[in-house]
Amino acid sequence: MADYIVSNGQNLEDNSIVKLDTSNSPNSYKLEAIVKGKPIVPPVFKNNGFEFPPINSYILRPVYAEWTFKGLSYIQSNGSAFECMKAPEGRQTAVIQSQFSNSGSIEQSIDITEAATYKVRMQLAKRKGYGTQPIQIKVNGNNLGGPIIPNSIYFYIWESDYINLDVGTHLFSFHSTATGSDCCTFIDHVELVTSSISPDTTETTTLTINKSML
Repeated sequence: MADYIVSNGQNLEDNSIVKLDTSNSPNSYKLEAIVKGKPIVPPVFKNNGFEFPPINSYILRPVYAEWTFKGLSYIQSNGSAFECMKAPEGRQTAVIQSQFSNSGSIEQSIDITEAATYKVRMQLAKRKGYGTQPIQIKVNGNNLGGPIIPNSIYFYIWESDYINLDVGTHLFSFHSTATGSDCCTFIDHVELVTSSISPDTTETTTLTINKSML
């Protein structure tokens, strides 16, 4: 059985490995293609930049925003009373706040179509002149690492540790954890990322051709 590399445009994946078995009958050949795995494309959070609904200040527990907002959670726009730095994506962000025993959270379910290791990436900032608001991410109710402590009033990119996710629906939630008088964290551009590659697959077919064609 010989190995060949299939060039682009031949009805098989580019760079697939092909094995041609000529050990059967003179006119029957087994063609086996090993299709190399591709980078997995992660699913996307809906309204991941919190640009909907469009507002001019801030709104507590907005509806029809794809996310579920609970307790002290908001969408705010540039120039609102929260005095947040300019949103890194668009003009709006989420806000998760706590005031003593009152807390806030946002959550969204997302469908995983390929089992792999994923991590959460987002942009964070703390509120100028107020206490720090650590954020706890949970996946299906379980903590993903420890609380995230925003360290700047300017937005910066933060990434979680990797987590194994099976095919199915998974609930991602973001919770306030502070117990101070007034603490806020701003969140923007929430996404899942992965460096996983899908498994190789094998495709086989039997060809009946004139041996003189080989």
